[in-house]
Amino acid sequence: MPVQESGKSPQDPAHHLQEAERLLAAGDESRAEEIYATLTESPGFNSVALFRLGEIANRGGRARVAYDFHQRAFAVDPGLAARILPDDHLFHDYKFRQIAEVDIPACPLCQAKGEPYWAFNMVSNSDFNVGFDPVRLWLLCEGCHHLFAATMPENLGAVLSGSDNVLYQSPEPNLLPVLGQTIGNIHGHASGNRFLDIGIGAGEMLAVAMEYGFDVTGLEIRPAHAQRVAKSLGIEIVCEDFAQHETTNRYDVICMGDVLEHIADPVSAVRKAGTLLNPEGIFWISTPNFESAFSRITKDQDPMKRVCEHLNYFSFHSLEKVLEQQGCEVIDYHVSARYNGSMEVTAIKNAGSVDE
Repeated sequence: MPVQESGKSPQDPAHHLQEAERLLAAGDESRAEEIYATLTESPGFNSVALFRLGEIANRGGRARVAYDFHQRAFAVDPGLAARILPDDHLFHDYKFRQIAEVDIPACPLCQAKGEPYWAFNMVSNSDFNVGFDPVRLWLLCEGCHHLFAATMPENLGAVLSGSDNVLYQSPEPNLLPVLGQTIGNIHGHASGNRFLDIGIGAGEMLAVAMEYGFDVTGLEIRPAHAQRVAKSLGIEIVCEDFAQHETTNRYDVICMGDVLEHIADPVSAVRKAGTLLNPEGIFWISTPNFESAFSRITKDQDPMKRVCEHLNYFSFHSLEKVLEQQGCEVIDYHVSARYNGSMEVTAIKNAGSVDE
């Protein structure tokens, strides 16, 4: 974060902020924290100080305190983003506004109470969505070993369908060999060729599935994504929220590539996908794993922790539990080569499963 030179006495807030920033960069969080604390009532400097105190508290395991600091930072300066982001950042000019939200007080998997685990300011990510509150509190369900957002937008479906994620505006040809390995592995397990991709992104997975001879169907909540991919691949894309999607079709393969974490009720989504699978159908899921090697190494620098559209953050334990409860057996696990910190899990629908 650029800090302007002051040229004034060492007693000035600008000097204190520069010194705190220097200490923080040098790894001396304790002394930096002391200085930031003296600046919380200094107009023009307090928002950055509160933001930094939030980051430090989060790293120290004080999630609720961190959440309060981050909220206060935006309260005193709705234009905080311009102070903490580079001039060329996509959200440098973002101004905080109150979002109508609903609480998520219980674990989406088991309905147990969650405890504060992490708190982040999400505006620094290039995929921030202005329909979300930029301050996120993650709650931990110890029983499921699962993380979930404490709140979400009241009109979640409209926020998602009305946006156009910058990460999926153009296909990435360099991903095709990576996805080729994934589809090749799925192809080896599949007993038929009917293929449903839920959440199509820029269409790379559908394109590779077509190359492997699958009869593909795409389902996408964002009209902008659906229109681009339909035009690019020359196929029909169903533009609809999966929760509202009704069909008599059944599939041999269903893919959810980095979709499940966006869904408020992931158990219902997995259950519904299971009903659309033929017996011994293949269910492939890619989703961030908060216990991934990448997340363990990068800690709070892991960008996945700051993706505002993610409402659930699975561990392998929590994902496997949901799949097993819905009659699907995990048969393969891979570290994602596409997204740092994500896991790729392949499951097969048990032949004896009874659809509702």
